[in-house]
Amino acid sequence: MAWLATGAIEPSTVCVRSQPRTTAPHAPEITHYSSDDVIEQYNVLCGWLCVHEKVICPDNGGIESVCFVGDRILCTHLNGSVTIADPHSDSIRRVQICPSPLWSSCAIDATHAAFVSHSASLFILELNDYTVSTPLSLGIDQRLFSVCSQKDVISIGAMDSVFIVKNNAVARKMVVPRKEKRLPTIVWTTCFFNETIVASGDSRGVISFWNFNNGALLASLESHQSDILCLVMCEDRLHAAGVDPRIMSIKRIAANDFRIVQKRNGPVRDVRAMARFDDKIYAAGEDHSIFVAKDGCQVLMNQWNKLLTFGGPLVMSRGHCFVDLWTNGTSEQSNCKGAVVVKRQPVYLARVYCPEKKTLVTCDLSSDGKILALSSNESTTVYQLNMKGEGKLSLRNKLRTKPASAVKIHGECVLMATGDFEIWVASVKGEEPQLVLEQPGCGGVSQLVVSECGKFAAVITTRLQVFVIDLKSKESRLLRVSLPIDVAFTDGESLFVLCATAGFGEPSAAAKVLHEFPKNGGPSRRSASTVDLFGAPGYRAVSITPGPGDQLVVVASDGQWVLIDKTRSSVQGPIAPPSRRPSAAVPSTLHFRSRKRVCACRLQASEPTTAPFKLKKFGQQ
Repeated sequence: MAWLATGAIEPSTVCVRSQPRTTAPHAPEITHYSSDDVIEQYNVLCGWLCVHEKVICPDNGGIESVCFVGDRILCTHLNGSVTIADPHSDSIRRVQICPSPLWSSCAIDATHAAFVSHSASLFILELNDYTVSTPLSLGIDQRLFSVCSQKDVISIGAMDSVFIVKNNAVARKMVVPRKEKRLPTIVWTTCFFNETIVASGDSRGVISFWNFNNGALLASLESHQSDILCLVMCEDRLHAAGVDPRIMSIKRIAANDFRIVQKRNGPVRDVRAMARFDDKIYAAGEDHSIFVAKDGCQVLMNQWNKLLTFGGPLVMSRGHCFVDLWTNGTSEQSNCKGAVVVKRQPVYLARVYCPEKKTLVTCDLSSDGKILALSSNESTTVYQLNMKGEGKLSLRNKLRTKPASAVKIHGECVLMATGDFEIWVASVKGEEPQLVLEQPGCGGVSQLVVSECGKFAAVITTRLQVFVIDLKSKESRLLRVSLPIDVAFTDGESLFVLCATAGFGEPSAAAKVLHEFPKNGGPSRRSASTVDLFGAPGYRAVSITPGPGDQLVVVASDGQWVLIDKTRSSVQGPIAPPSRRPSAAVPSTLHFRSRKRVCACRLQASEPTTAPFKLKKFGQQ
């Protein structure tokens, strides 16, 4: 299950996930709710791609809603408390609001937030001094389900009614009719349409438009076949979805005439959250994927290759609180038809959990497959891996130290990024970590790579900056690039930075997306557009993978890829006409199986467990 919210801070996305992993999308950020208390933050500034930035662990019980208040992330919990997190550091603060669950939240302005509780009360929190206003009770027999605000006006969705609150007092109560006499109508969501009109979506599948100044019902529109769970405004249109997952766009044609002007199909299960950014709608819920709607509706792309790490004879895949280890298969041979056959298929070895099964924040596997690092919100643990015969693996705990937002193993050292741009290095022999570099104000580190020689590191921060760090002199250099989404050192003398293009339109042939720098971070050597790389317009590059012999593979959103050789003059790959819409069912990952072959893997996500939408959590049976 998921809630989405938008905010006006640095460009990225936030989402909260639960045990059955769901993801969901700050003016350029979006937030996504679930029952497990974890927030995942993604960058969605380019619109069509989400790039993972960090994991925030409130460690405060179940999360019921998430929103952005100014430049902070705020989430509510079942224990009646609120967690306030910084998207660019590991700062977390907890404030107790009341003893009962807080079901919904919204930002009033950059320093105030509103909440509704299970005790049918409205609370307002001031974020500068963390004071809570006197609660406003809306009736002991009421149930409150949603809240939204417009300046000093707050709208609350309740059972059989919509409340309008001004100056901490009820100004209006609009009664919503019942479809059946014994079945109350639940107003799951409300949204301000303009300066005088508020819209409500309810359990009948009906959207009602109210004049909140006098309480008059202007119009009712039966837009869905079941509960409407979320409403959002974008480009003078109201967008609605819910248990009926179709995204309906409603426009005001005349004074009291509201009509459905567009229907979007994309999600196939409950849509439980929607958010708007840059004239785009992001929707999420029971489906695995987040959907983004502009003219049509498509799956928000992800960098699937970041979930796999290859080291020596092992392959590591990342899970919620664990990693799975596999053998990488052995040798290859060609048959008479020229087909390549793997002599020995990968074999599943083990599942390694974080200590106490805490949420996995980041992980890495050494290039020789002998050292494994797992970092949770509480600690970073380093293991030595030993292969014992066929299909047997043993682990030995070598180091336990501070938690990190990114880790990278090189030789006998583990490089870690923590807080607001702090780089540490620790020895796997158990020595205390040493501070390499500290640059407050640059943001947390979302990606960390180390050169083959071990002298340089490169990072991408949550503020969308790329730094190259000289680990010996402990100095950093900022690279001038726009919208970086991936970074990689080759085994030669090069550092590559992949950038994204904003918007859904076809990338310009003149827009450079791949930049090559010397590994010490000097001036750019050369740049290339997607047309230079793929030989035709319409492609979007999503990730890069370094290979042997100073080579680089660039992967496109539709699974196509090209190999750039060490001379940078030859581009090779299975070029095919670009697909206008990436396939959500077969996300592509890519790696080098040997010094001569590239292996592209098509992944199929398992079907999520479908939990029917229930009223239990709100005290309804």
